[in-house]
Amino acid sequence: MVRVPPGRGPVAFVRAQRRAVRAVAPELRSPWLVLPAFAPRRVGRGLVLRVARRVLARSTDPLPGVDATRRTVAGTAGGPPVDVVVHDPPRRERPSCALLWVHGGGIAAALAQRAHDAGRPPAFQLLVYPVLDDRTVLRGAPGPDDVRGRIGWTASTNRFGWTAYLGHPPRIEAPAPYTAPARRERLAGLPPAWIGVGDLDLHHDESTEYAERLRAAGVPCAPHVEPGMLHAADVGSRTPSMVAFRERAVAAVRDAVGRAPAVPAG
Repeated sequence: MVRVPPGRGPVAFVRAQRRAVRAVAPELRSPWLVLPAFAPRRVGRGLVLRVARRVLARSTDPLPGVDATRRTVAGTAGGPPVDVVVHDPPRRERPSCALLWVHGGGIAAALAQRAHDAGRPPAFQLLVYPVLDDRTVLRGAPGPDDVRGRIGWTASTNRFGWTAYLGHPPRIEAPAPYTAPARRERLAGLPPAWIGVGDLDLHHDESTEYAERLRAAGVPCAPHVEPGMLHAADVGSRTPSMVAFRERAVAAVRDAVGRAPAVPAG
């Protein structure tokens, strides 16, 4: 559970620290799920909850008992960032053989959908090169003239990741609700979004298509396609283009938090 210290007011947004992890076995047994997410260090006013890690052992539900929906992503509050461990089972309870699977933007989109359906819609979605659609795997390897999916996050990586996430290879049939956010048919009423992705990212098409569908459903959405960018190429990069990409995300959050109405915490 995410706990907000008394008197801190409403939560502006939640972020997770990225933690490097290593798979100890290639087989897909009892997967752990490590859910990082991107968020800027400074967005002006607002309480920032830094979720150190979320580990889900022996679970097939990609979002079991997610408590992030208990705190609406809205409003602003003063005070320094707070580190919160959402769930971290004792080492003795962890499987000895596990796949560690990193997932961020897709989980953010799924949480936004679930929170909306629960009547607690967040103020904003920051979706940075999100993994949204398991059907990308079904499209197969890139063609000879397609540079996407050849470097970095490849088609093979995507298949491996989705298989671990779903517990089986992607199928034509839709998985459980919220598992693959792009599978959702009704997008009207979802919170405003900023979606950033590189034009060389394997997830370019699913990201831009989701942005188009959001806008068609009347959801304010500001997509940004970064030229020459691979998946997660901005992580740790100080090149001007990658710094500018991160600053765009920072500005989007700052603007959204500034517009969000204050709501009572709890």
